[in-house]
This record gives sequence, structure tokens and C-alpha cells, in this order.
Amino acid sequence: MNSMNEPAGIFAVIMAIAVVAPYLSDSLGVPVVASMTLIGIILGPQVLGILEPAILIQFVGSLGLIYVFFSAGTEVNVGILKKRAKPVIVFGLLTFFIPFLFGIAFGLALFGQKIISALLLGAFLASSGSLVLQPILHSELLSRESAEVARGGAGISRILVAIVIFLAGIVFPEGGIIPALKTLGLAAAYFAGLYLILPRLASIVIRKTRAQGSIDAVFILFLLFASATLGLFAGVPGYIGAFFAGFLIAPAFSSSKSIASRIDLLGDSLFLPFLLVFIGASADFSQIPSLPMAVALVAGSALCGLGSKLLAAFMAGKFLGYSRADSGLLFGFSSTFAAFSLAIASVAGSTGHFDQPLVNGAIILVILSSMASSLAARNSGSSILQEKTREPRHPSTAGERIMVALSKPGSAHNLMELGIALHRQESGSPLFPLAIISETESGDESRQHAESMLAAAIMQGASSQISVIPISRVEVNVAQGILDSAAEHGADTIIIGWNRPPRLANAFFGSIIDQIVNGGNQMVLVPRTVAPFTASHIVAFLPSFCDR
Repeated sequence: MNSMNEPAGIFAVIMAIAVVAPYLSDSLGVPVVASMTLIGIILGPQVLGILEPAILIQFVGSLGLIYVFFSAGTEVNVGILKKRAKPVIVFGLLTFFIPFLFGIAFGLALFGQKIISALLLGAFLASSGSLVLQPILHSELLSRESAEVARGGAGISRILVAIVIFLAGIVFPEGGIIPALKTLGLAAAYFAGLYLILPRLASIVIRKTRAQGSIDAVFILFLLFASATLGLFAGVPGYIGAFFAGFLIAPAFSSSKSIASRIDLLGDSLFLPFLLVFIGASADFSQIPSLPMAVALVAGSALCGLGSKLLAAFMAGKFLGYSRADSGLLFGFSSTFAAFSLAIASVAGSTGHFDQPLVNGAIILVILSSMASSLAARNSGSSILQEKTREPRHPSTAGERIMVALSKPGSAHNLMELGIALHRQESGSPLFPLAIISETESGDESRQHAESMLAAAIMQGASSQISVIPISRVEVNVAQGILDSAAEHGADTIIIGWNRPPRLANAFFGSIIDQIVNGGNQMVLVPRTVAPFTASHIVAFLPSFCDR
């Protein structure tokens, strides 16, 4: 099959992959990194031949490499380290040094006397640990101590990995010790300059330009790529400069989620897909000498990568007194070889320290580890949640702050009646009727339509002697607007009507109800109101673990 050479066509294919991959990941229960890389392999020259790792994909993919290292730096959570210093440090050191030493031993056996290749292989095996599992786990597990320790420990491991990658190119240079010392001095001055300037610049821009649209996010991107470029003049690879810049700018990200979301939107929808597709399309499995060699490579990588992470997790769990399920959660969070790991393998391959069979093994390990870590995290999470069901349960507080999403006058009255019936007078909280105006329909008629529904809701609440706070907002995504409003007002229950028949688009993107149920932590009630609500009692039949 002829490969795609037209730039617009290449962009269209990559963007299609960026759209399809998340839904494929949801179906398979694996992170998006694995599905995008797998699609890149299928569309690459080794299978379908639709995409070639040509100049355009390589160029944008190189920007993706910078972005991935920057993103890895921003994921280092200093707050968790301060909150749980001892367990985070213990697990961080174990989850770095055990895979690192395993990788060096495996690398020396595989590469002979090439110490740099062995060090980079150790860094690759220690680089796992990512936030990609967060969306597929129950929110109650993410605040658990073992989950926080896993995320904090992964941050420490990531810092040590970046240091090893940087020093590996300086301690073993081709020009001798004098150029190495010179490079080290320039690098120290470069890192000191970034440390003194970058956080202050980021803070000033975020404080002063927040009202100027997207200029703050653009300026952060300028700081990212400028830091990466300046590092080259000091002998520091651009991706290392990007990692350090991300680490320094991370506190500013935590104080401005809007900037972080805009940069993540650009990076995750443009830079990252190009990088992952480029890595997948560049994979050449024909260079593996034989089937036994391929089996040995995959088995060795899996044993060293996943086995060492499993050993580190259970050693840390034993030392910290965690249960078997919590140790499994440590392993699930720390064993995901994601975009950061693939970026390291790509760097090692481009510099000649990893040959093509080893890069292929790294890609296979990323795909296998994403499945293994997802399974481990889900199983451990299920065990933890089942244990919690055996503990004494306190009365539920759901129903103290109820938000009623109104969209049609015909059902608005009945939905408000249900909200009033469920509202607890003793809570003292108001009822929150919400009307979302679609940005595509934000004309005077739509506003009047929303205002009339909210006015009727206020009168309905007054007649029942319940305080009502009406909310109206303009949003592109109705479901996201409802979730954002619920979070801003602390609502623990959302009532939304079931009015429309299913649409074809819902089979792919999910309905508004699906998006709210999957995207929020609130209890969601979806009544189909065909008659006024006049019941005096509510009887609910609930299956086991429906609240999990």
C-alpha cells in the first residue's frame, strides 16, 4: 500500500488516531499510550504501510519528545513528598534502584562492555510510574495513602532517571575528562539560571496575564522550548532542559489549572500523538534475528522491568506495613511504562545506544506493562473496596447539596419536585437548579428559555420553603458544564432528566448522561419523568457494590 505523503493527510490520520485511541483504550482497559503506539505499528511500514516515519512526523514527534519530558517534570508532586516524606522516599528509592540495577546487569550481559547502554537500559526500566491509571480507578482509591505514596515515589524515581540520562552523556564522553568537566560547569550554570529565573517568570505571567485569553499558556510553552534550546548551548540535551523546566514550573501549574489544562490539551492532542505514532511506525521487527531471540528479548525485558517493579513494591509494602492489596496498588501505579519510558527508549535508539531489537523490546514492554499494571491496580483496588464494605458504614451524606439540571420546560417541574423530595431540610443547604446554555445556541431566545425555567424553579422552591440558588452558564460541552458547576458549588447529588431517544453519536462519544456518570464523583439520578412526582416514599432496589 502506498504511504501517505500529503501533510494535510498525515495530520488528518494522526488526529483520527488521537480521537480513536482513547475509546480503544477504554474498551481494552489499557492506557492511551499503549493504544496509540499499537496503532502506529499497524499503520507503519511493517504492517499496512499507510504512514512512514518521514520528516513531518519526525519533526512534530521531536517536539513531542520535549513535551513528554516537560510533562514528566510537572508530574513530580512535591506536596505529596512533604505530606508523606518517609514512605515516599523509601518507595521512591526502592522503585528506582532495584530496576536500575536489574537493568544494568541485563544490559551488561546483552551489550558486553558498553556501560552507557547498560546505564540507559537501567534508567529505562526505572522510568515506569505514571498518572495514566488515574482515570480508570475509583476516585476513593486515589486519595489512599498507598496511591499517594506510589505517585510521590514515581516522581523521585523520575528525577533520578533524568539525572542518570544526563550524567551518562557527560561522564563517558568521547573527548575525554577535560571537555566533560567543562560541560558539567556550563550545565551547572544553566540549571542555576533556570532555577533563579524560570519560577519567577512563570509566576509573574500567570498573575498578570490571566485575563488575556491564552497568552499565559503560550508564554509557558515559550519558556518550555526556550529552556530546551538554551540547554543545547550549555551541552545539556533539550529534553533534559525541558524536564527541569517542568519541575520548576509545576507549582505554578498547581495554582492555575486553566493553564495546565490548555497546555495539556495542546500537548496530548498534537505533540504526544505524533511522538507515539512516530515511535510505533519506526519499529522494525524484521531486524530481530530469530524467534528464540525475540522470545528471549521480550521475556528478559518483562522479567527485569515488571519483576523488579513487583519486587520493589512488595519490599516497600513490607517495610511500610501495607496490606497485600496496598502493595499491589503500589505495583500498579509504579509499573506502567508510559510515554516517558518510550521517550527514553527513543532517545537511546537515536543516539545509537539501543539497537533496533532493543527498541522493539521496549515498545513491547510498554504495551505489556500497561495491561499488567491496569489489571494489578484494578484487582488491588477491588480488594480494598470490598474490605471497606465490611467496615461499619456511616449514614450517607448524599442529598445534602442537590443540583438539578434543567433543559426542557416540560420536565423541569417534575425534576424540581424530585429534588425537593430528596432534599434534607436539616442540612440547611440550598437547592441548585442549573440551566446550561450551549455556546452554539447562546442567543437571546436560549437565554430567555433558561431564565424562565430558573424563575419557575425559584418559585417552586419558595412554595416548599426551600432556599434555591439558580445557576446559569454558557458551555460548549453540556456535560462538562454540569460537572464543573457541581464541583464549584460542592454538590453531592446531580439530578438530570432522561428526555431524548438515543442518537447514533452516543454509541461512539457517549450521551450527556454517560459523560456525567463517568466524569464525576457525585451520585447521579436519572429519572424519566412522565407524570408529576407525588410519591410519599421512595423504595430503591440496589445491586451489591453499586456504590463502588
